[in-house]
Amino acid sequence: MIVPVKRRFLLALVMALALTAAFTMTVSAPPARAAEPGPEWVTPRDGATVPYLNDLVFQVQAIPGASEYLFAFSRDDGAAVWENYANERHLNGTTYVLPVGSPGHRALGSIAEWRVSWPLILTSRGYINDGNGRYHWSEESKIRITLVGFGCIYTSSGGCNY
Repeated sequence: MIVPVKRRFLLALVMALALTAAFTMTVSAPPARAAEPGPEWVTPRDGATVPYLNDLVFQVQAIPGASEYLFAFSRDDGAAVWENYANERHLNGTTYVLPVGSPGHRALGSIAEWRVSWPLILTSRGYINDGNGRYHWSEESKIRITLVGFGCIYTSSGGCNY
């Protein structure tokens, strides 16, 4: 009876040592590739004042290998307000337009909180094909602008209260 117990113990010990050796072996991995810089903003520029009552046009400079771009908008505190992919389920080319009255346009107005002007953080990333059928994101490019309603105080639902 003692011999089978010793065999089981010995087998368990050998298996434990083998697993430990397998987990402690170093695996050579290729070095991580640095992400490409994000797209440069063409319009608006960082710090710009943008009239909210018009169609809102956002444009970035194309980056090599990127076929589509993510455009995201957030409050000063970082809370997401609108994103082309999350809200519309698509990416765009280098230009993204939010027409007056569109859901995205109203979303950007909804954060005015009874102010005539309000800050907005714009973020863009390029979706890059590495040439082998694999895609990855560029670094993000972030700017800050101020939307201005010109005499209209916007309510939390994006409506105008004169």
